[in-house]
Amino acid sequence: MSRRRVGARRLGCERLEHRVYLAARLSAFDVVAEMEPAQACQHGPVAISESARQSSATTAMAEYFLSARDSQDQLLSVVDGMVEVGVGIENSFFLEVAYSDLRTFGDDVGAFSVYVDLGLSQPNLLRPVLRETQRIVFGNQIYDATSGSITFAMQGMPQAYIVDLADFAEDPIREIQAALDHFGYLGSQYQVTSVPSDDLLFEIRFVDPAFGNLDLPNFIVTSNLDVSVPTDVEEVSAFMTDGVTPNGDALRFNLDTRSRTFNDNQRFYSLLNRGTYDLTAGFIDVGGTGLVPAASGGIPGLSQNGQFIEPFDVFRIEVFLADYLRSPLVVDVNPSEGVDPLLLFGEDEVVPPDAVVLGTDASVTLVTPNPTVNQVVVNGGANSRSQVTSIAVTFDEALEIAPLQSAFTLVNTTTATPVGMVNVSASVTPFMTVVTLTFDGDSTITRAGTAALGNSLADGNYRLHIESSKIRSTRGFEMRDDEVFGDQAADRLFRLFGDSDGDRDVDGQDYGRFGLAFLSTFGSEGFNAQLDSDGDGDVDGQDYGRFGLNFLRRL
Repeated sequence: MSRRRVGARRLGCERLEHRVYLAARLSAFDVVAEMEPAQACQHGPVAISESARQSSATTAMAEYFLSARDSQDQLLSVVDGMVEVGVGIENSFFLEVAYSDLRTFGDDVGAFSVYVDLGLSQPNLLRPVLRETQRIVFGNQIYDATSGSITFAMQGMPQAYIVDLADFAEDPIREIQAALDHFGYLGSQYQVTSVPSDDLLFEIRFVDPAFGNLDLPNFIVTSNLDVSVPTDVEEVSAFMTDGVTPNGDALRFNLDTRSRTFNDNQRFYSLLNRGTYDLTAGFIDVGGTGLVPAASGGIPGLSQNGQFIEPFDVFRIEVFLADYLRSPLVVDVNPSEGVDPLLLFGEDEVVPPDAVVLGTDASVTLVTPNPTVNQVVVNGGANSRSQVTSIAVTFDEALEIAPLQSAFTLVNTTTATPVGMVNVSASVTPFMTVVTLTFDGDSTITRAGTAALGNSLADGNYRLHIESSKIRSTRGFEMRDDEVFGDQAADRLFRLFGDSDGDRDVDGQDYGRFGLAFLSTFGSEGFNAQLDSDGDGDVDGQDYGRFGLNFLRRL
């Protein structure tokens, strides 16, 4: 027994390309409409006189569509031509490829096979959600075995599952399922199918959503039979051996070919699936071949109601953004450059790329929604700028707290002095984050109290800079651009001791207010913390002296 991690390989009859398969199956139309993939190999390779010739016609024959959808196949909202999506596999979504047959009425009966490329305007950002496939391969010598047993073990599991050859021969899929159940898997978490091969090949696809981009424990299968049977388990992992790079060859095992527009979500383009993924190039030569009708009626001849609903969806791929977007990411669908990228029922030739319409609906533009600043409030909204003891910044989302500690920079633009320390405290609710900033060190006035009697900014105009990369929502969204507050006069981000009404000067009106507060103490009627220059809880002669230094001054 051996086990290997591989990119997907084709075995035995799997080597059939769909043009050969088409020739084998369409030589007569008396075949059944619903056909298991295993039947494709019963005819063996069929020689054809020549390769498919591309039509020289330039008449539009088909149109491709690309859309972004949720797990329930609902369209994601498009605002100003863009789709907002989150970051990380927990915010995955689906890209769906569909087409319309543009031939004249009666001839428009759909496509037999569709293979496309999905290009990306930026590399390394959009990645597939891949779930592992494991393939059990028994050498064809197993057909000569008459006794013995097969042992199924699993990496990290102590107890094996052993099945007698007679029971395995009676229903091998049942026994493989029993082994998976033995190791704790639920029937809804996997699919076991037989695959056409010169050997005896079974494929286990782990389909549970929770298995996305996980490396699962490997099956270990040993044949203990009366003849020697090579037994191999191939792991088609979600990642390459580095554990980081997506395994592009796993893509074909992860196409969802259930169709919204065909027989209650029945799979249609589920045969001869192929495709790969590259971090830079995107999704390459992705698609499949459809069911074969019992007559020449194409898809209408296979549908329950005789209709062909367009656009007809071919497949969808689960994807996610690996990082935040600084600019929109465009995904577009194009005809594949692979073998026979588009074959239509009723046509003898491959549809050339210039006969495929690629309109505005053939691309999806992705953006990440960004937290934004709702408002900035100085001193709790009071007009006075005699002291500036706090700045409250309100964001429209719940934010991650840790990055906020280094997100804010405050500079006295009058003296070109950065504030020595900006203290950050945050209050987070499901729909809002309020960050309160207080100050210490350079360009601040040390005061004896707290809150309204706490440290104040020193006299001068200020600019608050908020670094976008540090403003990150708990849903995984990052603020798109840095925010600056204080450059506009309307921001009123300044401090001038004695300016009790915030009009940028210390004049007679401020003098009158100081007089009302003079000799008052904290808690008494008339006390004004804005005029207590040192925050010691009273307005006394020292405060009066400092007020006098700014009297008739304008900032």
